[in-house]
Order: sequence, then C-alpha cells, then structure tokens
Amino acid sequence: MSTLEIRINLTRHYYRICAEQVSAYQTLDANLRKPIPSRLSPAKIKATLYKKEQQYENREQSAVIGIAFAGMCLEAFFYDYAASKLGDTYTQEHLDKLDLPSKLLIVPLLVCGKSIDKSSDVFAKVKRLTKDRNYLVHFKSKRFEAADLKGADEFHAQLNKKFCAALGNGIDAIQVVMRALDKLHGTPDQYFKRVCA
Repeated sequence: MSTLEIRINLTRHYYRICAEQVSAYQTLDANLRKPIPSRLSPAKIKATLYKKEQQYENREQSAVIGIAFAGMCLEAFFYDYAASKLGDTYTQEHLDKLDLPSKLLIVPLLVCGKSIDKSSDVFAKVKRLTKDRNYLVHFKSKRFEAADLKGADEFHAQLNKKFCAALGNGIDAIQVVMRALDKLHGTPDQYFKRVCA
C-alpha cells in the first residue's frame, strides 16, 4: 500500500511575485513617460523631478526582482517536478546542479520520455532568462565622467530597455514552459494552472 505524499514548494509564490513585479514595472514605466507640465512653480518642478527619480529606482527594482523570481520559479518548479517523479535522491545527485536550459531538455525526457525541442521558442526563452538573470547577478558597473551626463542617461535608457525585455521574457518563459509540459504530458492546463493560475 502506498502512502500519500505531500510536497511543499514555492513555485506559485515565486510566479506571483514575478507577476506582481511585472505589473508594478508597467505602472511605473507609464508614469515615468508622462511629461512634466511646463506651468509648474520651481518648487513643484523640483518635487516632481524627485518623485520621478524615486519612480525610476522603483521601476529598476521591480525589473530586477521580477527577473530574479522568474528564474527562481523555474528552478523551484524543475526541482519539484523531477523529485516528485524521479525521487529526491536521484534529483539531488544527478539533476539539481544542471543549468536551467539543460533541466528543460533533460527532466521531461526522463519523466515522460519526451523532450522539449532545442530549437523551440520555449528553449530560447529559458536560455534568454538564464542569461538575463546571470547579467543581474554579475552586473558590472560603468564609469562616466561628471561632464558626460548624456552618456550616463543613454546608458540608463539602454539598461531600462534591457530590463523591460528581460522582465517580459521572464514571465513569458514560465508560461510557455508550463504550456509545453502540458503538451508533452497530454494534460491540458494542468501544469499551467498549477503554477500560473
């Protein structure tokens, strides 16, 4: 007689944190795009600029948190997926240290005998998420001369573009992975609803 098993994981929590950060980022980004009214007093202009500076920092923070939690979500999911199907010991000894793109290819193959196509959009999104997360973990500062405020502004603009794309890719990566696993297993929306609903 088999015993009932309960597994505790944080996959859904990580997904929700990522989704909340995507929403926060979008709201902050929309606010930052609004022009400063030209008919404000100097004191109000100063206060508005200060508020925009705070919103900029919060927008960056939302991007960093969202990207990190997208990666954490998939890491937690693949550990739980592998451990529940292949056993904790096997997963810890042979699968846990693989990078995320490798887990995407190998774990489903071991679990259900089918694999994600390496040339698929799913694989590309997971690989991109891994690169984006590593970019944040190993972020390199950049020096600008005090007189080069334009260069610093351009760097910030490019950084924000990169964050925006990475954040969108991160949440998409989670969703397409779950849809792909549902397709491999023939379980419409089971994995997707378990994580993304």
